Amino acid sequence: MLAILAAMAQPARADPPPLGAGCDDAVARGVWELAIDLCSPELMPADTPDATKAHILLGRATAYEKTGDSARAAADVAAASQLDPDSADLHAARARVLQAKGQHAAALKEIETAFGKITNPPAAFHVLRAGIFRDLGQDDQALPDLDRAIALDPKYAQAYAMRATIYLARQDNGRAQADIQSATSLTQNCELKAKQQTYVFSCPE
Repeated sequence: MLAILAAMAQPARADPPPLGAGCDDAVARGVWELAIDLCSPELMPADTPDATKAHILLGRATAYEKTGDSARAAADVAAASQLDPDSADLHAARARVLQAKGQHAAALKEIETAFGKITNPPAAFHVLRAGIFRDLGQDDQALPDLDRAIALDPKYAQAYAMRATIYLARQDNGRAQADIQSATSLTQNCELKAKQQTYVFSCPE
């Protein structure tokens, strides 16, 4: 009886963070140098599932891409594709590569495939698809994705910035100003630039 009472008196142990949580956090916050350090399969236990290793590699690939190391980014995407060749993350990574190359229709196909492979797509997927829709001149389709991204992650500055740009193009200045204020309260060095007959508002990723 005393042993049972003693066990009950001990504080419950907190569950350990999931594998790769530090990597995911660094990528989400855009701290790319830290992400390169933390998103390393070598830091994972030997019995880490291949799908988790692939996810970590794609996080590091994003960090390499953002810091201008396209060769290492491509190598990590290739390695991830060997470990988990049909994951949502991999299709999203391919969509980003195709978008950067200006192959917007192919990029849209890849991100749509990614959406079909995951029950609850993250905010980043919605922002990526919104950006592709914008590249295709389909702002009406982009807005719902941006709304959803902000609902999922109210601190996603780039989502506010992209939505503000759409509102500026539509001369919906009240909503644009609200999104600009939200974005600038979350991150520094946002820019408002004139482009053709409208404005583009952007924040660093």
